[in-house]
Amino acid sequence: MSDILKADHVSYTYQGKYQKVHALRDVSCTFAPGRFYAVTGRSGSGKTTLLSLLAGLDRPTQGEIFYDGTPYAELDTAKLRREKLSIVFQNFQLFPLLTVEENITYPMELSRVKTAKARERAVELLEAVGLPKELRKKYPAMLSGGEQQRVAIARALASAPRIILADEPTGNLDFENGENIIRILKNLVEKENYCVILVTHDRGIAEQADVVYQVQDGQILSSPEYIMSAR
Repeated sequence: MSDILKADHVSYTYQGKYQKVHALRDVSCTFAPGRFYAVTGRSGSGKTTLLSLLAGLDRPTQGEIFYDGTPYAELDTAKLRREKLSIVFQNFQLFPLLTVEENITYPMELSRVKTAKARERAVELLEAVGLPKELRKKYPAMLSGGEQQRVAIARALASAPRIILADEPTGNLDFENGENIIRILKNLVEKENYCVILVTHDRGIAEQADVVYQVQDGQILSSPEYIMSAR
């Protein structure tokens, strides 16, 4: 199983109000298709910073991120996020003035998919995440938190990415809805060969992953060959 995403000796430093903050220190980790990864650690440990670098939203101070063997420095990371890599956020980040259908078709419109085809695909994606197609004309505020997160996942899948990055996707949900979201993500891994990378502080969720990277004080606690595997 070849790696699709790799962080190679990555460090990230930024200027805080009074001093430089070393958010990540010499981090190396790899990610492959068909695996569910959890990145765990306390608040401020650097796990969300790592996710941001993997998403290409920030650039490492040192080291490099690779997609399919190509360094991010040689890639259009905005295009990468449109076509190969999608992000699911804790607070959903749906467009409030767009309907459910419009939220899902938006990434496809950016890729110039025809409107009729995009709408057809939106209905398919709603069904895939367990939501009735009747919701497609509703606005995000009309949905429950669990429903909004499912829409966010459907939108993430709209561009047919290879990688899903999820930042505390269950953080604003109750236990039952949180379990449903994890089940959807695991199904993407097991049935469709996605690479899912999930940041979480919830140990119970982490234990459902195939591989767990534990981050503390900006460093991964053990080398990749000793990362615990749940399977």
